[in-house]
Amino acid sequence: MSYPSSQGSASTRKLDTQPRLQIHSAQSNLLNTARDTAQSSTSRNRASSTKQQGFRFLKAPALQVQSSGNQTLGGNTIGNAQNLGNLSGKSAYSRNDIVGANNASDFFKFALSKNSNFKLSLGKLTGNADLRLLKSNGDTLTKSTRSGTQDETLQGKLKAGTYYIQVSTNDNNASYSLNLKGSGKSLDAGNSQSAALDAGNLSRTQRRYSGQVGSRDVDDYYRVTLSEGGSIKLLASGISGDVDLQLLNGNGAVLGKSTNQGKANESISQNVGAGTYFVRVSPFSNAKSNYTLDMASNYTGNTNNPIASPTPSSTPGSNPTPSSNPTGDPGNTLGSAEVKSSAAFSRTQQVNQDDQDFYRFSVSQSGVFTANLSGLTGDADVKLIQDKNNNGAVDPGEVLGWQWEWSTGNESIRRFLQAGNYFVEVMGYGSSVKDYTLNTNFKAQGSDDRKFSLKLNYKDGLSNVSSAVRTALENATKIWESVIPYSSFNGAHTLNVDVVGINSSQEWLAAATNTGGQTDANGKWMPTTGTIRINTSYSSTYNNNPEYLKEVVTHELGHVLGIGTLWEKNGRSLIDRSTNTYKADSYAGRAYGEVTNTLQPTAIPVEAGSYGHWDENKLQDELMTPFAESLGTKMPLSQVTIASLRDIGWNVNYGAADTYNTTLALMSPIGLSQDQVTSTSTGTSTGSTKCRCPICAGATEALGLNLVGSTSLTSAIGIS
Repeated sequence: MSYPSSQGSASTRKLDTQPRLQIHSAQSNLLNTARDTAQSSTSRNRASSTKQQGFRFLKAPALQVQSSGNQTLGGNTIGNAQNLGNLSGKSAYSRNDIVGANNASDFFKFALSKNSNFKLSLGKLTGNADLRLLKSNGDTLTKSTRSGTQDETLQGKLKAGTYYIQVSTNDNNASYSLNLKGSGKSLDAGNSQSAALDAGNLSRTQRRYSGQVGSRDVDDYYRVTLSEGGSIKLLASGISGDVDLQLLNGNGAVLGKSTNQGKANESISQNVGAGTYFVRVSPFSNAKSNYTLDMASNYTGNTNNPIASPTPSSTPGSNPTPSSNPTGDPGNTLGSAEVKSSAAFSRTQQVNQDDQDFYRFSVSQSGVFTANLSGLTGDADVKLIQDKNNNGAVDPGEVLGWQWEWSTGNESIRRFLQAGNYFVEVMGYGSSVKDYTLNTNFKAQGSDDRKFSLKLNYKDGLSNVSSAVRTALENATKIWESVIPYSSFNGAHTLNVDVVGINSSQEWLAAATNTGGQTDANGKWMPTTGTIRINTSYSSTYNNNPEYLKEVVTHELGHVLGIGTLWEKNGRSLIDRSTNTYKADSYAGRAYGEVTNTLQPTAIPVEAGSYGHWDENKLQDELMTPFAESLGTKMPLSQVTIASLRDIGWNVNYGAADTYNTTLALMSPIGLSQDQVTSTSTGTSTGSTKCRCPICAGATEALGLNLVGSTSLTSAIGIS
C-alpha cells in the first residue's frame, strides 16, 4: 500500500544528567478540577414598537399536575424514580397508576426549595397498597400501611430538600390514584436556562403553572424532561397583558414559538424526542401580565381543564420509621455500585461534584462495549473502569475508557473487552446538579474490528537485542495503545514503526518522526508509518536500565503519533509562533487550564524555535518536554499531551494519564545550556546537555539522514 509522502518534522531526545530536586504530592488525581461552564443567555433586546418572540415562566407559580390513564412511567427504584420537579409553594399533583407482581413499587421524586406543608394520599385502591415518604438517601421519613383497600394518607411539614414517594404492594394488582397537595411560599421561576425551575418529567402528564411577568421579571424559564418522544403541547391563557411563548431544546435553540397580539392565547404543539427542554414565557415590551401555563406531552386527557385539588383522608399517617434503602440506587463507590444484569442498559439520573454514580456489569465473552452520555444539563463525564486488583478503589491503569467533552456536550467511550467484571462511572463537576441519560451497549465478537496497534520493526543495529531491551521497547508501545483505545479509521489501524540503532558521538538519545499516512474516517491525515533512531553510544545505560530506555522510546513514539510533528502539518494549525504557544482553544488548552488552575482554556508554552515539544521551563518533567530526566526520575504522561493527541485526531483515553502538576517542581530543571558530555565505560554521563534535535539545531545526523551504516546495539553492549 502506498501512502502520501507528507510527513511531520523530526525530533530527538537529549540526556540531562544533572539531579533535580522535586517534591511530589500524594494526591491521586490532580486533573479532576471543576469544569462547570455557565450557559450564556441569549440576547433578548426588544424594540417597544415591534412584536418579537419571547419566553419565560411565572413569577410565583401555582402548580397543578395530572396524569392520564393507567401509566407505568413511575420508576421501580429510587434511581429511576419519575421526577415530579420542584413542587415548592402552592401545588397539586394527581396521578393514576398501577402496581403489582411485575412492578411491586412505583417511585416518584420531587424537590422543595423552601419549607412547605404537604398532604399526600393514596385512594381508589383496587388492592392493598402502602404509601411511604422517603428522604433523599432512601430512608423512610413517614409511612401509611393500612390494610385492604383503605386510603393511605400522610401529612405534615417538610423542610427544603429532595424527597421520594413510594407506592408498593404485595398483591398481584393494585390500581391507585396518587394525590399530593402542598402549600407555602411560592418559588420564583429562574430568568435563565441555568436557573430554570425544574418542572420534572412531562411524559404522559399535564402540569399547570400560574404566574406573572413584567418589567422587573422579564423571563421565566422552566425545565422539563421527556422519557419518551412524542408531542409536547404548551398553552398560555388567562393573559392580562401580552406575553410570548417559546419552546427551546437543551442547547437553547428555539424549536417553536407563539407571538400573538394582545391578550390572545399563545400555543405551541411540537413533535420532539426524549430529552431535556425549556419553556420560556416573556412579556411583550416589558408589560406586566398574569398568565396560566399548561404543559403536556402524550397526555390523553383534556389539557385545558383545571385539575381538581386532591382531597386527602382525614386519617393521620403513622409515625416516621427509619428503614434501609430498598431500591438499589446507584452507589457512589465501586463497592456500592448498582448491579446491572446486562452490559446493555439505559439510565436517567443526576450527579454533582459530590455524587458519583457507579454501575457494575459483567460480560462472559469478548466484544465491543460502548457508553454514551447525553441529555446533560451541566458538565459530567462517563468512564469505563476495571477493578483489576479487586480492592474496591480506582487505581492507576484501571480506567479503560474516558474521553471528556466540555460543558454539556455529549460524551462517548468505546472499548474492546475480554470476559470479566467492569464498572461505568458518571461523575459531575461543580456544585450544581446535572441531569444525564446513560445508554450502553455490548456486541460480542472475537476480535476488535477497529483495533489500534503499534508494531515495531527492528532494523539495522538492533537485530539481536537482549530480551530485556526488546521488552522495554514493546512496553513503550503498550503505553500508547492504552492511550488510544480504538482506530479513527473505519477499520483497524496498525502504525508500523521502524527502529534503527545508530552509534553517534553527537549528544542525543533518540530521534523519531512519522513518515507516511492516510486520511481517516473524519477526513484527517493520520500516521501509518514512522521511524525511531536510537543512539547506541548510550547502550550501557540502556542495558543496565531498560526501564529508562522505555521512557525515552515512549517519548519518541509520541512524536511518531504527531506530538510536535503534526501540530502545524496536514491542515492543522495548533501553534501560535508569535507567542511561542499552543493555542488555548483546543482540548490540550483546556487540559492545561486545569493543570494550571485557570479552569479555562489556556495557551500552552512550547519550545521556541522548533515548536516540537512543550516548554521545559513551564512543564518541567512532563514526558513531551525536550530534556530527558535523570535516571530513576519519572517523566509523567499528562492529560495535556493526551488532549493534544485528541486535537490531532486520535480517539483517546484520559484514564491512561499519569498524575501530573506543573507546580510540583521546586526549581527549574538544570541543564538548559550546552556543555560537554563524556560517555564512560558504565554508560553514565556528566555535565548538562541541550537538545540537539534536527528541528532546532539542524543536527540531521541524529536521524541518520546523512549517515551510511552504523554499529549494532548488540555489539556495543557485548551481546554475542
